[in-house]
Amino acid sequence: MSLLEHFTLVSEGDGHWTIRHKVTNLLAGRIIESSGGFLLSGDDSRAVGIFDSIDDAIVGLYATA
Repeated sequence: MSLLEHFTLVSEGDGHWTIRHKVTNLLAGRIIESSGGFLLSGDDSRAVGIFDSIDDAIVGLYATA
């Protein structure tokens, strides 16, 4: 199973997404598209980092769990 298969990405419009755990549907994090990349925040709204792609951000989120 790929790391990306653990999460569901939900579009919130205008470059904003929420990430949910596939099994529990609990909030795992948020992604906001910016001029510098994709800003990832965890479920506690703390910034995790800026990534080149959404896929990289989700892998980064999994690495913090």
